[in-house]
Amino acid sequence: MANAILWKDGSFHEDSFQTFEEGGERTGDLIISFADFKDHDWSSHKGKLGLSVTAEDDIDEVAATLSTFDLVVVNFPVFADGRAFSIARLIRDKHAYEGEIRARGAYILDQMPILERCGVTAFEISSDAIKSGLERGLWPDVPRYYQFALDGEGNHARVRHTDTKRPWLSVNVNAEKTGQDSAT
Repeated sequence: MANAILWKDGSFHEDSFQTFEEGGERTGDLIISFADFKDHDWSSHKGKLGLSVTAEDDIDEVAATLSTFDLVVVNFPVFADGRAFSIARLIRDKHAYEGEIRARGAYILDQMPILERCGVTAFEISSDAIKSGLERGLWPDVPRYYQFALDGEGNHARVRHTDTKRPWLSVNVNAEKTGQDSAT
């Protein structure tokens, strides 16, 4: 499989990683599936190693070994499947993974800023529409977020009064950080 075109840190990059296929060579920088990691010993692998996870994989099973991977790939099998957002957030937040988290598959340009807020730091570009948009300098402006950012950016807008119809929006993130009452 050819190397992917990557978008990270605001520009395109060449990718040194190849996706490992069963029976293929186990050399160079490889991205392996969750099953390949569980079924084979990769401790003697000489190149960099990435882990590809899907929504069916239980990331908690490999949480203790996540730091051994140079990157973790979260997969979007179809546009309407947003579970990779949650997986990225769990990897970054719950498991404190500090390496590259890469999005792969059927996401769209409009989702990229939100994926960054969930902890994604790189994007495999397989869509001509996304590539063309990024080449033209497009980056969607998302002025209002409904999920918390791991870095705290934009969370100041999440101070809202209690709303009986939408109680999940009545959160004061800044108060939670300081230990104050979170209802305003």
